[in-house]
Amino acid sequence: PPDVATAVRRVRRAAGSGYGLASLVLLQLICTPPLVAQQLAVVELRGRVLMDDVPLPSTQVILHRVGLDGSGPLDSLSTRPDGSFRFRLPSVPDPGVKQTVYFASVLHEGVNYFGSAIHLATQLDTLYEIRVYETEGAPVGGAALPLQARYMLLEEHQGFWTVTDLLQVNNPGQRTLVAVAQGVTWGYPFPEGASDLEVGGGEMTPNAADLIGGRLRVTSSIPPGMREFLVRYRLADPFVTLSLPGFTGEMELLVREPAPPLEVAGLQPASPVEMEQGLTYRRFVGDSLQDATVIMSPGPGQPVVPTRWLAVGLALVLAIASLYFVLRPRAGVAGHHEVPVQPATTLFERRQMLLLEIACLDESRAKGEIAVEEEWVASRRILLERVQELG
Repeated sequence: PPDVATAVRRVRRAAGSGYGLASLVLLQLICTPPLVAQQLAVVELRGRVLMDDVPLPSTQVILHRVGLDGSGPLDSLSTRPDGSFRFRLPSVPDPGVKQTVYFASVLHEGVNYFGSAIHLATQLDTLYEIRVYETEGAPVGGAALPLQARYMLLEEHQGFWTVTDLLQVNNPGQRTLVAVAQGVTWGYPFPEGASDLEVGGGEMTPNAADLIGGRLRVTSSIPPGMREFLVRYRLADPFVTLSLPGFTGEMELLVREPAPPLEVAGLQPASPVEMEQGLTYRRFVGDSLQDATVIMSPGPGQPVVPTRWLAVGLALVLAIASLYFVLRPRAGVAGHHEVPVQPATTLFERRQMLLLEIACLDESRAKGEIAVEEEWVASRRILLERVQELG
């Protein structure tokens, strides 16, 4: 597996890109490992729609295509009595010939659910599945959901600090939580003085979360299973108090050097990580926390700068890597079933995932989820520029 140095370096590159956070988590849609052999004669996507493992008949399924020359829906049909569907693809998915991605979606009870991306012909050998759920209105103020993990990256800038905050939220229920009467699905306290919130990743559209009264308020749907919310905000300094209500399975705090000496009550110091010469992160960790409080205050002594990077746990590597190198079709713009993913690192996969992000961005605009036209234009332009940069 990749070491934490590589993972955090990717996070830093994404966090410092200057493009808000709409493309920080671009990479969680390609759900199969890289495949070399691609031998398939039938250019057909065969799948089924399930709800609670029961086939769902008479449900509209939409086939989407994403490519350099454009993106959008190609076809639609209704599932058969056994929940199955079948689409003829206009071309064989082959990265050596044409860079094109196909995927299918279902709108169920007002929530969009996406299947995995099809970018290789061999993926058509496997039955394609889209899982949907019944919906349930979240309680007033949002549901109280446990955190599987929280990863915070603090970096000093001229006159302020930025925080890149990844929260892995777990919905243990069997229904998708939706906001009721202009309410929220989930809320979480942020440190006092947090401002200039930016929303990233495919989990939420830019207007699907806000920061009011020191609290993150999420309005996007939350399906069963683990879901990631990625945000960035500013702090005047790193000396803040973090409130972690409920259960938090794992907490990682990374502070980029040079930084003032810190004491972090509520977490344990861990081995620092040196990415490269002069680029070091201090680490503080905790696990199985219940209603915890983390207090960051000035400490004695000088910052510790290691002479080499140290590899740390695989969980941290995968979590941090997910900020930049893992993409899956998301329920924030949609609200779909969580699926296992594999990290993707090739240039082709990066291009495909950027193209897929463009398609999701276009779909959000078409559904009215992006209210500001200039925001859509700017986001789309930057994504296209990145596609061109990859060649």
